[in-house]
Amino acid sequence: MSLPREFWTDARHYQIAALSTLLAFNLGWLDFGARPLNSALAILGALATQALCTRLFALPTFDPRSPLITGLSLSLLLRAEEPWIHALAAVIAIGSKFVLRIDGKHIFNPAGFAIVVLLFTAHGVWISPGQWGSTIWLAALISFFAILVLHAAQRSDVALFFLGAMPRCCWHARGG
Repeated sequence: MSLPREFWTDARHYQIAALSTLLAFNLGWLDFGARPLNSALAILGALATQALCTRLFALPTFDPRSPLITGLSLSLLLRAEEPWIHALAAVIAIGSKFVLRIDGKHIFNPAGFAIVVLLFTAHGVWISPGQWGSTIWLAALISFFAILVLHAAQRSDVALFFLGAMPRCCWHARGG
């Protein structure tokens, strides 16, 4: 069975695969801090909020791709003492897509927006910038997924700019 060409040209499919793989590695082998219940609440909360907003805003169809990406991102990035915070984060994230818009497009990364809101308003919420470690194989895996997603989105220029600017930024940060 072959998937249509349109499936492979949508960068969101690659992003969902990449985030799902990282979450599976987290839950199965590496333990970066994501917990099954919290992850389930983030993903289900995002899907449920998208379904509700699809109805409230009279959209023609429910599309699960964006809320899946948001829920998976929250699973990987957000840490909270209470599991229900992940469901709240999903509601804030997906809700912001429908409420905070300019020219018909949401203006913030939904997961990032929800994390910032919760960091400033809730207790027991954090992100761990060092959670992914520094081993070369993990860096290679993440780089592979980033290249795959950016290529599918036809935004490889972003990766090239980052790779070109990063060594220079690190050199200046170390006083070079």
